[in-house]
Amino acid sequence: MLVTPDPASLSSLRDLQVDIAADSDYMTLSKAQVQDKLPQSKKRLAGWYYQQILKFDIVLKSRASHVLILDADTVLLKAIRMPAPDEIVFPRSSEFHEPYFRSFESLTGMQRSLKWSAIVNVMWFSRTSVADLVNHIERQRGLCWRQAILEVSARDNSDGSYSEYETYANWCAHHAKHVTQSPFRLFRRADLLLSRHRSVERIVVEAEQRRYDAIAFEQEHSNRTRLRRVAARALFSVGLCTNLRRFG
Repeated sequence: MLVTPDPASLSSLRDLQVDIAADSDYMTLSKAQVQDKLPQSKKRLAGWYYQQILKFDIVLKSRASHVLILDADTVLLKAIRMPAPDEIVFPRSSEFHEPYFRSFESLTGMQRSLKWSAIVNVMWFSRTSVADLVNHIERQRGLCWRQAILEVSARDNSDGSYSEYETYANWCAHHAKHVTQSPFRLFRRADLLLSRHRSVERIVVEAEQRRYDAIAFEQEHSNRTRLRRVAARALFSVGLCTNLRRFG
């Protein structure tokens, strides 16, 4: 299923048997309400915080026991199997952003449990585990979990001060006897590879040839410097992964 704020603009995808739903079918808060709860310095990031809360709402309102969430700017190049009932498996990433762990601690009262980041733009979510997490946040913070996330995010000085992926993964890891983190080859800044001679389709084919697990076109990040483009192309040409924080 594809969840979007503008289903009409993507209606042609229904011919390809793609189910399309409006984000308002799942989300309790509007983007404007999210923006109102953020300080002036973070209002430009309202959409980013909105979509993180939306993911939890999608899982909570799903009829399935597990839901695979994929960021809209990401192309998955290999299947990711659903974890078995007795295993906790998360991807392993070189991402590291301290504010994400500060917000996890503020929301849950717990320390981070995973050695590695779990942010790779895609994750399996258990509806039961997400429900347990948000219920715990409400007990810990004394208010609705959505409001709690925005309150904690608003108080942190950094731009990106909350991650749904890090929060969920560390919550699950805290309650598991054993957690496995498997390497996941993600090239995050495929948007830096785009040119008149290099289309999205061509980049996807090249990424498959280089055995990436997924690629993302994160155009909301900076792409104005030639150095970033040169570095991205060099890393991609030899099959190395990019880190979101390093490429800005």
